[in-house]
Amino acid sequence: MSVSRIPVVTELKAEDKYDVIFIVLRYTQLDAILDTLRTNPTKNIVFVGNDVRASALSASLPEKNVMFAFASSAGHREREYVASVDLKKLKGNTAYLNRLIDANIEGYRAIKNAGHEILPKDDAEFEGAAYHKTCLRFFKLMSATSLRKICASDHAMNAVDEMSALNRDLKAFFDENGAKYSVWQELEQEVAKYLK
Repeated sequence: MSVSRIPVVTELKAEDKYDVIFIVLRYTQLDAILDTLRTNPTKNIVFVGNDVRASALSASLPEKNVMFAFASSAGHREREYVASVDLKKLKGNTAYLNRLIDANIEGYRAIKNAGHEILPKDDAEFEGAAYHKTCLRFFKLMSATSLRKICASDHAMNAVDEMSALNRDLKAFFDENGAKYSVWQELEQEVAKYLK
């Protein structure tokens, strides 16, 4: 087995050049790094994380090859472990899980209304019973097993500013694309005390 060491930096200088730069920041911190990326000679930039404004972000770096990646795990780091939300309490709450799926479907409708292809291809029939059944099985499995720690975490509670900005920009996306999102709005009201 071989081990590759990947250089990690906390500061990017104008003269630093890499094959690729992975940007791992909160959604609310992205604007702060754009000028630095524009002056840096590296051409390949990968933004890892939540981003509702991918087109605008790409357009703001016209000389770069901008790509996006999404992590499937999160949490916050304590001194000796990563802490995450305990989702065991959701495993038997099928009604709530169905609402989460319905909000997800509202999101897919907005993406489709905007003229984007639904990816992965298996999700293209997101309005159908098979998609709903698959999601429900996954959510139940996730909330009943250790997958809850891998796939979901208390990141939302440790990044309230990010979750609030994502919520604001997703609602704007829904509105811009004529999508109805009543379930999303109901869920938003339930967590309103946490949003800024």
